[in-house]
Amino acid sequence: MFAGIDMGVPIVFQTVSIVDAALQVQDADQDISFICHWNSNSGKSGKDFKSKFYISDTHLTVKNKKIFEAFGGQVTFDAMSYNRYVRASIDAMAMFSQLPKEQSHCYVMGTWDKNAGNFVLYNQDRTVSFVPIAIVLDKGAAMVQAEGVILLEHLKKFCVPDCKMSLDGMCTVKFSGNLYGALQGEIRIKNVGYKEYMLDELYADFYRRGTFWRGTIKGKKNKAQAIGLWYWSDTKEKGGVQLVNRTLVSLLDAGYWECIPRKTIAQVSFKKDGTGVLDYSTVLKHKKTEHYAYSSGSLTSTKDTIQCDGTINDDQYHVMVYKNPLQFDSFIYKDKEKKERIVLKTEQDKKQTIFASVDYNIIQEFAREWCHMTIPGYGVFKSVVSFDYPKMIGDISFKDGAIHPVGMYNFVSDITTRFSGDWDKKNIIFKDTTIALHQGNVTSSKTSLFFNDDSSLFSLHCPVQYHHCFLNWNKYLYAVCTGASVIQLGSGVDNALDGFLVLERSQFKENIFALQTQQTALKALPTNNFLSHTRINFGISTQTPLLVTTPHLHTQAVLDCMVTSSLHAPELQGSLQLRGGKLIFPANTLTISQGKITFLQTHTDDPLIELTAQARIKKYLVILSVGGTIKDPELLLQSTPTLSEEQIIMLLLTGSEHESLNVMVPSLVMRNIETILFGESKTATITPSLFSSWLKPLEKITFIPRFNDQTGRGGFKGVLEIEVSKRLRAVLEKNFSLAEDTAAEIEYLVSDDVSFKVNRDERGDIGAEIEMRFKF
Repeated sequence: MFAGIDMGVPIVFQTVSIVDAALQVQDADQDISFICHWNSNSGKSGKDFKSKFYISDTHLTVKNKKIFEAFGGQVTFDAMSYNRYVRASIDAMAMFSQLPKEQSHCYVMGTWDKNAGNFVLYNQDRTVSFVPIAIVLDKGAAMVQAEGVILLEHLKKFCVPDCKMSLDGMCTVKFSGNLYGALQGEIRIKNVGYKEYMLDELYADFYRRGTFWRGTIKGKKNKAQAIGLWYWSDTKEKGGVQLVNRTLVSLLDAGYWECIPRKTIAQVSFKKDGTGVLDYSTVLKHKKTEHYAYSSGSLTSTKDTIQCDGTINDDQYHVMVYKNPLQFDSFIYKDKEKKERIVLKTEQDKKQTIFASVDYNIIQEFAREWCHMTIPGYGVFKSVVSFDYPKMIGDISFKDGAIHPVGMYNFVSDITTRFSGDWDKKNIIFKDTTIALHQGNVTSSKTSLFFNDDSSLFSLHCPVQYHHCFLNWNKYLYAVCTGASVIQLGSGVDNALDGFLVLERSQFKENIFALQTQQTALKALPTNNFLSHTRINFGISTQTPLLVTTPHLHTQAVLDCMVTSSLHAPELQGSLQLRGGKLIFPANTLTISQGKITFLQTHTDDPLIELTAQARIKKYLVILSVGGTIKDPELLLQSTPTLSEEQIIMLLLTGSEHESLNVMVPSLVMRNIETILFGESKTATITPSLFSSWLKPLEKITFIPRFNDQTGRGGFKGVLEIEVSKRLRAVLEKNFSLAEDTAAEIEYLVSDDVSFKVNRDERGDIGAEIEMRFKF
């Protein structure tokens, strides 16, 4: 009518105003519903036609999905009659109901000229921003080219609004083509994931022809990559994805297992209603132990359930989960003999309670093969856990079994504990924990663990009490001990281990003076795990003296010391006080009158030593004094009557004070004394043999070679010394280089200070002497 079309009635409009107009468009084939309200002014300007529309309360719904609503703004149309084209512009705002309320209002602006237009779409915080959007009409088809960014959580609301997971990541979207024909594009998402499960990048491209979509997909995290193909059919409403890893992929961020490159394949087929099947196969390798694990399986999602069946090496597993609402039903793990090793089940009338049973053999196998740890034992762990989201409560028990920590002669026979947890507070609390040992028990009234959002440990507080527990260290220390400790980790404070241990009854079968023994004891503390830098303040003392027994040392010791600093570099301070005892040398024994080892905090590896031991050997009072430090000891040997140091040593080693080999190699003889005092007990231990019983009658007979003769005539002389008792002895002496007769001597100790001696020299002369010693 504005153009003056011949309608049989001579009517031509010059201006038209429309007030409170409403237009509803329904497309049944495409399932599109469009409703628009507006006011407009239109009029002729020469042969051209101009209009202004003021739009309000307009919305669009496609396939029951509301695309936008509350669309309003200004639209202008200029119709150029002589060139038969339209020029238009828009400046409006629309609300997208899929977006959060504070981000749902988006601006729409742009122009249209002839058969092409350029537009922009963005919201206030630019979490949705498409600039530009180009549309071209070509032979009746609308060709679109667009590029922009959109928050992944917003895109999820448009595509899968029923998904409850909150996704992270920002998408970069590019696409071009016919909105109702061939369409292609790509989506790239940075830092994408759900909670702690994050990827550095996720990329997918797509190509649509008709109702069929297809494309490639690629995921990347650190150096790990996986690639695959995907497809979707609008008509059949089903699709699929196939993925394979191109590089090593860690199973868990903090784990040691990796997927071998191109050995993990996952194939997924799914339908719009949520049903589908996932088939997978993988080869895993442990980074430390280089152990391989082979696993394959199939996950099936039906209308009501999710079921997964598969294998791990020769073992099998089965998982069942109910949908609507999501509810765990059962998990069963069987070994190659089809014996159930792990069972988790819910009862029909107790859907919120899980009954668990775990065979210790499976724990032992996983510890050995997956973590390279050996913890022998047998038995069954049982647990009952009740859920009332976000809280859970339960108990754990271990009965009718035994767990043998490596190197320990004691073993765990029973475990009981109660626990509670809160998913929102991210904590687990264990109460009334009791670990019964074959000898003694360990208890903890309350152990608290708190976790970060990524499930890593945030803090730990664990007080422990030890009651009459049998403890051993290698084959050297055996003790029954009582004590307590508290370990504190995380929560913004230094990791700390505080406590004390009292040795009620104890025995030590290694040389306490040996440097190697002390160093080995300190090295037994962990030095290379996550506890290595934990601050330590731990006291060790004896209730009754520590019994020390080695081939060369019998004594009792009172221990009172503190282990401080850190587990990585522990420092020892305190003392080890000897109470009597004896030093055992090959020929004689000294009684300990005083002994003490003092540990200084700054010189843990070189403690001070004080030792005094003495005994009457034959007619001599021999005194051994040791001072200095373990690394640099100072030995002093004295005797009354006076003997040289070499003679005293030979008296201890051979039972004779006469000079012999020590004249030639005194340093070697001295080194033997130091080995006995400061060496490990095994270095000087003589293994008993069958011959020891045969040689029993000769144990008091000593042969002493001499390379020089005090008479100055030289030659090789042999001395045979027979000790009849502690008071009576005889000496036979023969010079093998001269033709002289044998000399003999018999000595009898009447008392400690009076001796009687009869001798015969090489010439056959017989003499006697009496020796008396007086003290002043």
